[in-house]
Amino acid sequence: DTVRIRILAAELAGRNGRLDEMEAAIAPYLEAIDRVPFGIAGRALLMTALYNYRRSEPSEALRLARLAQTIASAREDDLTRGEAVQLQGQALWSLERWDEAARCFEEAVEIYASGSRSYWLGVAYLCLGAVRNRMGDVEDARTTLERGIKILLKSHDEYNLAVARVNVALALNAIGEQETAQKYLLFAHDTFEQMGHEQYTYLTLNSISATLVSLKDYDRGEEYVGRAIETGARVRSTQMASTYEIKARVHLARREWDKAHRALVTALTELGFQVDVGRTRLGGPR
Repeated sequence: DTVRIRILAAELAGRNGRLDEMEAAIAPYLEAIDRVPFGIAGRALLMTALYNYRRSEPSEALRLARLAQTIASAREDDLTRGEAVQLQGQALWSLERWDEAARCFEEAVEIYASGSRSYWLGVAYLCLGAVRNRMGDVEDARTTLERGIKILLKSHDEYNLAVARVNVALALNAIGEQETAQKYLLFAHDTFEQMGHEQYTYLTLNSISATLVSLKDYDRGEEYVGRAIETGARVRSTQMASTYEIKARVHLARREWDKAHRALVTALTELGFQVDVGRTRLGGPR
């Protein structure tokens, strides 16, 4: 019973993005999975895989998720099997193995669709739509993402809905529907801000400011890019170069050459280039 409670606690913490609580719950099994009864070993491996995935260790997450799938298949546990296949897709996505990731998400959709797993079916559609968008299948991506949103609206999973809206917005931006994209992004931003997910808040602010620049709304674009810079600095984001590039685009549109130059220099510096500010001479990355 103690093991089951710990696994359930890890699952709840993982779903809400609380990595410290997740680690505390599964700590006894991270290096000793043999201490877990075989009946729940599949879910224990799945939670350990998810923990590694959240720690940005996709290769280990992939290995553990495959083991979880093997055990779940032997026990005919379709829920755990579906989640394990889906997590493999997410790990493969992180490893930029797009085709393999898409196949995993398609398999997860099939598994969930054959049972009464509407929540997980919605999440699988979101993942599939996101990877299709990354692969350039923009129209299919939007259709798949919107299908996932429709399912998840019934579950009140605000986090995954926000992630889905960001991905739909990326697809909409790619086909030139910036105004609709902006609505999705604003919804997502409000959710991430309320939940205290500063990293996702920063990324969404970045997308909002880029979309506003595309809409030639430079005043609001400057406002949002300023907020993105503040938030990105606070979370020590590694993507600040893209934010300063957006800032430079605002100044270029206004013919504010000096400000645009300074923003581009900062962007290049963030990327690791050595820049001679006086002569605008670029060196190699540090």
